[in-house]
Amino acid sequence: MDHLGIHHFAVLGHSRGGRVAAEMACRRPDRVTHLLLADPGLGSVLPEDSMPALPYRDLALAAYEHGDTDTALEIFIDGVSGAGTWKRMVSWFKAMTREQAATLPLIIREPLYELNPSRINEYGIPVTLMGGSNSPAPFPAILDALQQHFSHVTRHTLTPASHGLNLALPHAFNQIILEELIPETPAR
Repeated sequence: MDHLGIHHFAVLGHSRGGRVAAEMACRRPDRVTHLLLADPGLGSVLPEDSMPALPYRDLALAAYEHGDTDTALEIFIDGVSGAGTWKRMVSWFKAMTREQAATLPLIIREPLYELNPSRINEYGIPVTLMGGSNSPAPFPAILDALQQHFSHVTRHTLTPASHGLNLALPHAFNQIILEELIPETPAR
């Protein structure tokens, strides 16, 4: 952003990207004007005893380490978005996911990010939370916890959608972003 000469900006993150967006807002709250989080991977906001077991992660990692990339991706995608999601995915999404398959072990082994919402609250950064009506655990609980952590927060649920809410309902997803960033944007 420095290189582009952009000093203030909104940040949007989906899934693991929510972790990146939240960290950016915490590190540079003086520059972030709005934080938008869509089913963010911020499990650290949950009490330790409430984080559900996610066995699909170990199964996906084992399949990947045995060289069965497609099985690993199917297990992982179905785990975060619901059974049968991988089979329903369009070819370009599968190709994109295969190209990024080498990141799977890194994502699975990555420690939880410890979010400190006080920096975001201190600067009064508006936070928009979005989730899918059918998103599996732990995403709804993460959104519930985040809603309690932030001072200036709005929340939206896209129906019917799962963790891939931006792909399931792109028009509705984009409309929420426009309405949050430009409040006078008329609903369509």
